[in-house]
Amino acid sequence: MAEVGAKDLATQPADGETVRSALPLIKANLSGIGQIEPGSVQMRVSGLGVVPATYDPKTGTVSYQVTQKLREKLCSVFVSAKSQGKKVEAHWTFGIAESQALAAPPAAQTPKK
Repeated sequence: MAEVGAKDLATQPADGETVRSALPLIKANLSGIGQIEPGSVQMRVSGLGVVPATYDPKTGTVSYQVTQKLREKLCSVFVSAKSQGKKVEAHWTFGIAESQALAAPPAAQTPKK
């Protein structure tokens, strides 16, 4: 199995980046790895397990729109695929900084009389 660096995949969110949404769009460009077998692409997201990611062979991009809020402050993504009969895998980690102000509306203030 070959390990591929996240910087070679043009990941979104980028490795080490902090995003404001707990429902991010996760993407990676696999075209730099070589000829990918389309049915072999798999994405795992920490806290969710294997997710139904979509692979576009024309662009070489695998993507998944998170539909269930990520609960951890750090999220790891693992992408694996087969290229020329060999399994290749990459992983990266990004942070989630969803502000409490965005997560819960402020309590309505009652006017003082």
